[in-house]
This record gives sequence, structure tokens and C-alpha cells, in this order.
Amino acid sequence: MKQKLITVLLLTFLISSIPFSSSAVTTYEDPDPAYDEDYIVSDAHFTDHDSMTLEQVQAFLEARGVLGSYVDPLTHMTAAFIIHNEARNYGISPKVLLTLLQKEQSLIEDDSPKQSQYDWATGYTCYAGTCDDSWKGFSRQVKGAARKFMSDTYWGSLSTTGCTFTNWCIGQTKRTQDNVLITPKSLATAALYTYNPYRGNTVMDGMKIGANYNFWKIWNRWFSNTYPDGSLVKASNDNKVYLIKNGQRRWITSYATLVTRYNPDYIISIDPGELDSYEEGPAIKFPLYALVKTPNGSIYLIADDTKRMIVSWEVFRTIGFNPEEVEDISFSDLAGIPSGSALTLYDAYPVGGLLRSANTDNIYYVESGIKYPVITEKLAELRFPNLTITEIDDTELNQYDEGDYIKLRDGILVKTEGSSTVYVIANGMKRRVPSEAAFNSFGYNWLNVKTISQELLDIHATGEDLEVKA
Repeated sequence: MKQKLITVLLLTFLISSIPFSSSAVTTYEDPDPAYDEDYIVSDAHFTDHDSMTLEQVQAFLEARGVLGSYVDPLTHMTAAFIIHNEARNYGISPKVLLTLLQKEQSLIEDDSPKQSQYDWATGYTCYAGTCDDSWKGFSRQVKGAARKFMSDTYWGSLSTTGCTFTNWCIGQTKRTQDNVLITPKSLATAALYTYNPYRGNTVMDGMKIGANYNFWKIWNRWFSNTYPDGSLVKASNDNKVYLIKNGQRRWITSYATLVTRYNPDYIISIDPGELDSYEEGPAIKFPLYALVKTPNGSIYLIADDTKRMIVSWEVFRTIGFNPEEVEDISFSDLAGIPSGSALTLYDAYPVGGLLRSANTDNIYYVESGIKYPVITEKLAELRFPNLTITEIDDTELNQYDEGDYIKLRDGILVKTEGSSTVYVIANGMKRRVPSEAAFNSFGYNWLNVKTISQELLDIHATGEDLEVKA
């Protein structure tokens, strides 16, 4: 208690001792007109600890830099696991932690971060150029920030008294350390100013201060009002089609690639400026189940978003692939495709098949010796339009291990029989489109809405509603 009191008094002294000029605040760039310095992020978004699965956090990191392959030397855990785990432990959104990592140390998008960036990843315990060495290290930094934001002095105090321990209060005006008057409109905004009491987009003593302005810019670029993962978009002045995935636009380089992987009916025409606001991700160059060969002679099968090495020519011949269908691929292009399991002689249905039990009438999608339940024939039709269902005896089906339920593809629009509520599937979750205005703001076509059973809808977890797109 005594140590906490000393810390509070020290912070109060530091804040009160900074001289404020009565002159206008200088900015280093024209502020985005959408930026509301009093309302950086909503409370619901700030505390949505289920907003990303572990797999989604991992994919997000891999798409942007080297943090996707980072393993903390202290805990021997991956960065994705640490972020996801601490978010759930403390009830904070993993999106907040991802944004904080980028805002504080540029860790998400830096291709060659220094050790100091990992050591002080979230800026936790760092004040006036000094940091507490007991919180040094990536896992400690993520844990410390998550715990601090949701602690009794931050979120707990805001929830009960409306103020944090440094008197950032809902609806009360307070001056930041870069001389800007702020009146927080959300608990999350008050918490962010408590963590970093600068508005940002300001210049002090010749130095640029990013602070909460940068937090908002990063959050807005990655998570705010973007098209759901799985959306197919094109600029209104161009015919290039892109897949939106993990906040990036990925160019689908050929018509063959487009039609073997996606439904062209779902392409949305958007403003060129909005398309340019997405980061350029790796291009999608090969059709589904393309065979590619690297300069050193290794052959891979492209299955969905992964590459699967064919371990030998014996496997190649046994499966029945045609050598004339193999395309050359560079190492750099191959590196942009995540690795899947290798193909061996024991892989049944290496390119997938739909099987129906002659005994139970249950339908399964079987790939590489794993059977995945397909709960309705409608799902089989929507997810695998190019496959026909083959009826087989349970003797064969029982040979395969069982995997998770097959879900609808990302980007599809659905509703249930007798209901007018429309959902878009994104990251395997159903996201409600709450109004006609929201539906139209994303450029959706009512003719593309598919009617499915409640049973099929219910296997998809519920994600965030789509808000009206600005």
C-alpha cells in the first residue's frame, strides 16, 4: 500500500510539474476528420476478449511481420498464445493488445525488431525514459498491460466511480501532458489516457508525439468498420479482384484462381481510395489444388491457403497426379503460402471428397484421412459446389479419424427460414447485419443471401454485429 501511494504521489508530481503553454497546440499532420479524441474506442470493443481466436491472432501476426514466429525465451510460448491467453485471463480484447504492441514498439509490422522492442513491448512501467526491469520481456509486458488496464485502479475504478486513479473521468475535462483538453466519453478512452496521458499528433520540444492518436489510427486501420474477412472486393475503376483477410487486400491474380476458390457473384465494387486503405497482402496466384514445383524440384499441392509437400514421386504417381499439370514456382512465392501437413501414401482423398454413410445417411467431407461432419446437404452444396456426394459403407468411413464440423465459407450471406435477419460469415463466425442501412453500406446484394437451417447457422459462433459503414 505504501509503495502504491508513493507511486501515485510521484505520478501526480510529474504531471503537475509539466509547464503548459497557453499557445495553440502544434500538430505534425492534418488530423483525420473522423478522429474523436474524446472517444477513441468503445467499451464493448475494448473488453471483447473473444473477438479473435488463437488461430486468428496467429494468422494476423504472420501476415504482418516476424512476431508470428516469435517464441518468448522466458515462457517458451508463442507471441500469439501469450496475447490470446492474457486477453482471456484479464477480459481485454486481443485487438487492444495488438494495437498497443504496434503503437508502443511497432512490433507487429517491424520485419527486424531490436531486442529492446521485445523487452518493452507495451511500454508497461516505462515513465520518463526509465523502466522497471522486473517487467522486462515480451510475456511480462503483455501480461502487465492487460492486467493494468483491467485492474482496480483502471477499469474497476472507472466502473464504480467513473474515474481512474489519476483522475481521468467519464464526462470530466482534463488536460493532457501535450496541452490538450479531453473529456472522455467512454471508459476505454479514460483508461487509454490513464495509460498514456497524451492526445498525440502533437509536437513538443521539436519531438513528434503519437500517443493515443496513433492508437486510434492503428485501431481504425486494422479493426474499425472494415469489410469482414472473406469479402471479395474490386475498385470501381479496375477489374482486379481482391480477398479481404486479416485487414489486408490480397490480389487474386487469375480468373481460374478466382472461380476455383470463390464465388464471383459475391464481388463488391468499392471506392478506390477505400481499397487503397488496406495493406497489400501476399497475392493469391494459384487455383485450388494446383501442383507447383520449386527450383530445387520439390512439389507441393496448393490446398485452400496452405501448401502440402508431396514427399516422393511414388506418392505423386500413386495419388494419380499428372506431371504435365505441375507449374514452376519461385521460393519467394512459396514462402508466402503457409505450410500444411505433407502428403504421404497413407492420405486418403488428398484433394477432398464428399461421402455419405449408407447406414446413417450422415455426410462427411474427407480429406487426407480425416472425416469432417457436414451437418446438412445444403452446407455440402454451398461449401463444395464442385463435388458430388458418394455413398459408401461405414466400414470405410470408420477407418478415418473425425475432425471438427465443416462450416460455411467466409464472406457468404445467409439467413434462416422464416427470418429476415441476415448474417455474414467471417472467420467461421456469424456476424449479424442489423439493418438494411448496414447491409447497403457494405454494397451487399440481396440476391446473394442464401437461406439455411437454424441448425446450420448455430454451428457458427456469434461475432460482432456489422455497424453501418461510414
